[in-house]
Amino acid sequence: MWETPITSLRTLTANFAALDTNPCVGIPVQFSDMSTGGVTSRTWTFTGGTPSSSTAAQPLVTYAVPGTYNVSLSVTNGVNTSPLTKSTYITTYGGALPVAEGFEGSSNPPSGWKNVDNGTAGYLWTKVSTAGGFGGSTYSMMFDNYTWNIPGQKDELQVRRLDLTGYSTVNLTFDVAYQVFTGYSDSLAVLVSTDCGNTFTRVYFKGGTTLSTAGSGSNNFVPTAAQWRTETINLNSYIGQSSVIVEFQNVANFGNKLYIDNINLVGTYSTLTMNLKAIIEGFHLGGGMMNAVVNPGGQPLNCDSVTIEMREANSPYTLKYSIKTILKTNGSITFNCPGTLYNTACYFVIKHRNSLETWSAAPQLLNGPTYTYDFTTGIAKSYGNNMVLNGGKYCLFSGDINQDGVIESTDFGDVENKSQLFLFGYQVDDLTGDNLVESSDYGLIENNSQLFLFSQRPYFSL
Repeated sequence: MWETPITSLRTLTANFAALDTNPCVGIPVQFSDMSTGGVTSRTWTFTGGTPSSSTAAQPLVTYAVPGTYNVSLSVTNGVNTSPLTKSTYITTYGGALPVAEGFEGSSNPPSGWKNVDNGTAGYLWTKVSTAGGFGGSTYSMMFDNYTWNIPGQKDELQVRRLDLTGYSTVNLTFDVAYQVFTGYSDSLAVLVSTDCGNTFTRVYFKGGTTLSTAGSGSNNFVPTAAQWRTETINLNSYIGQSSVIVEFQNVANFGNKLYIDNINLVGTYSTLTMNLKAIIEGFHLGGGMMNAVVNPGGQPLNCDSVTIEMREANSPYTLKYSIKTILKTNGSITFNCPGTLYNTACYFVIKHRNSLETWSAAPQLLNGPTYTYDFTTGIAKSYGNNMVLNGGKYCLFSGDINQDGVIESTDFGDVENKSQLFLFGYQVDDLTGDNLVESSDYGLIENNSQLFLFSQRPYFSL
């Protein structure tokens, strides 16, 4: 009887996995070829890695420079070939804030966290349902010093690795519950590493009566809602570090059960980066590209200057931030705003010297260090559907010469007059951005001035 391996009966399909997709710089990563279909040979490509390629089934790869990298694998069975690329599969950067962990999920420990048994005795932090922080939840993490007689042993629960670059403040808060067992005192420490866990610095330490939230006793401690305390630790000294590990360390002394819950790491960004996109109707050449208006010869990628306002979501729509910046010929507008606007909702307002003031359709929640908003992809991206489709892109209306929020006879008269004076250069009446005030500008304003166009805002204003 002949037997054929089952893998040979399957369709050739490339697949692979890494033991750690978020490694620290300089720490080897184990990859494994998990392809099916009778693979006879393979070729790996590790962008940014060492080695940069391999034919082994389980290569070890090291990333020496911080970054985010693609990994590719091509396998063959001697007849067919199957390629696979996983984009941004490996990143050496830590995760972003915030961290908000109440241990109510199914994973134990939570995804990306680690339970470290430094004492190698098999004793670990354990997820329990006997108590939640201040009685507000079901689960917490507990270390059982009451049962385990392991004096001096230190065991840690590590938060997922974090990137603390770009913040102006970082704070850690957590809830703790502990009762001294008479005659025995356990301790809790919080430590921080910036070198992938090779070394740690203690930033918090309490033990015995100082740690206790419920005095002392001789019972197996299970906290009530009133027997919790919230601790706060300032981590500003670690701002700028791209690979930070925070860990909670139990120092055992055969005392009582220690509980922690509601671990929160929050930061305030120093700045936020806004990436907007907008097209000016008259300047549009088609395909999302515009004339270089300001200095065509010296700055061919710059279209014109615009003013961006960021306004509160509710009446009276108070101005939170304003900046005059460059609109690129491809429509992009990039600028930084204060980090204090993080997690706030703002309208974006675009003002241009001869276009209608245009607001975003709704307030946008700035919930990360960068935010992107593209006005050009649909008329509903503007408040009141106040844009025009031109050359496949939705554009700001051109023609509000006097910036009174309306395109009407006054603007028309101004362009009509100037178009007869053979003006050239950087002129407000140059609606097409070709550095001439002539018939094409006249034709555009003649059309738009008859459409009763005005700036649409959350409040009515003419």
